[in-house]
Amino acid sequence: MLCLPPRALGLSARMFKRTMDVVVATLALILFSPVLLLAALLIKLDSPGPMFFLQPRIGEAGREFSIMKFRTMVRGADDQKELLAHMNKHAAAGARMFKIPNDPRVTRCGRLLRRLSLGRGLGETQARSQTGHHGAVAGARP
Repeated sequence: MLCLPPRALGLSARMFKRTMDVVVATLALILFSPVLLLAALLIKLDSPGPMFFLQPRIGEAGREFSIMKFRTMVRGADDQKELLAHMNKHAAAGARMFKIPNDPRVTRCGRLLRRLSLGRGLGETQARSQTGHHGAVAGARP
């Protein structure tokens, strides 16, 4: 197997990429704001708790940052993992991933948002990360 080191961008290419990230993310945020506001309202009406949650990610040079995502599960869903561990379809693979088919922690609104890919889609999630100078619109994903 042949492995090549990642190619580093020069200063002008990084500046251009960063400018494009901010411009595209800002335009997307403006364009999709009515849909995002509706999603936030539905989350608030559907279940108690915050509309968003922060998820840690690893960025360039190993720096950790948080992205904001719409909440699609009940409040305290992480606290229920141990109770639902027997339902994890990845349990035999070492439990690095935790995925339950028809997860009972997902709210009604959360099912809709996930079906439409709004729980973690473009919207506030990525756009806020871009305008906050942390993630990138184009590039590697974990």
